[in-house]
Amino acid sequence: MSALVAAGEPHGSRIASALAEVGVEVTSLVRPDELIAAVSDASSPVWQALREADSVVLHATRAVLAPEIIAMCDRSGARIIALADRAAERRAVAAFGLPAALPLDADGTEILAAIETRVLGPDERADERPRGSVTVVWGPNGAPGRTTVALALAASLAAGGSRVGSSTPTPTRRRSLSGSTCPRRRRAFPPRAGRPTTACWTGPSSRA
Repeated sequence: MSALVAAGEPHGSRIASALAEVGVEVTSLVRPDELIAAVSDASSPVWQALREADSVVLHATRAVLAPEIIAMCDRSGARIIALADRAAERRAVAAFGLPAALPLDADGTEILAAIETRVLGPDERADERPRGSVTVVWGPNGAPGRTTVALALAASLAAGGSRVGSSTPTPTRRRSLSGSTCPRRRRAFPPRAGRPTTACWTGPSSRA
């Protein structure tokens, strides 16, 4: 197991030492600003350290937990192990769809367990999860029947057992959909719990 540690002091050194004590190879200990700077600097040694690491153990501050940092870790194949000491940091970790953050003072055993679960465990086998699809009904400007076609498709798919979602911008079209109440932009057709497996969408044609 190997990890890059990205955290300010005194946390960074403590985390690196704790990981080394439980047998995790620390490929690099970097400051948060070094990790951020590497996003726009392909020659930064941080990139090589990322490629050598299984995981990135980072303090999930607002500056560090950014889309560019997450994308950089993804491109390098390193899983993020987030540490947080504030509720706002934990919420940010959840908002990015990352596994729940560990406490900033987590010991090496706790971090190692998270690395093993997220690198080797079954929870990351996303390809085995059922995936949905999106059907877009397009047509020229005017009233060529986009909504009629989309509603017919949605009704047919729902009748076949699919969980169908639809989106439409106007109240009159929303009333055409079955169900009692819904958010302004999305509703289930028919209303069911869970996430739609299929979506039908209508909208005006694009203009040059």
